[in-house]
Amino acid sequence: MIMRSLLICSFIFLSVQSVWSESNVQMTSTASVSTAYDDNVTFLSRNEKDDFVTNLALGVDLTQEGRTHKLGVGAELV
Repeated sequence: MIMRSLLICSFIFLSVQSVWSESNVQMTSTASVSTAYDDNVTFLSRNEKDDFVTNLALGVDLTQEGRTHKLGVGAELV
């Protein structure tokens, strides 16, 4: 049973290596900054405070392109 599991894991590992070596993988990083006015930044019904809020978003996109397919994955941290 252990030998069978090792054989399956080895096959998967070699298949993944083969796919990565024959395909094109591209990584793109993204960044954005935005500013917005908020008339109630504390979310209180009394003692409302207004202010400008600045948001920073960072992200990464991975695209893997093969002969018969294209796979894209992206993530963003806001």
